[in-house]
Amino acid sequence: MKKVGILALILVLCGCIEVGKFTPERHALHEYGKPNCEHQPDRCINGVAW
Repeated sequence: MKKVGILALILVLCGCIEVGKFTPERHALHEYGKPNCEHQPDRCINGVAW
């Protein structure tokens, strides 16, 4: 059981090495649904999308 816990801890640490580094495609998908305040001013308050 101890070996399983250590293995799980190692896997979690290896998965967190490059947190926040995404491909350009992933960033494009994240920005896809956000309104453009210049073209959709009704979806923005003081220039900030909500």
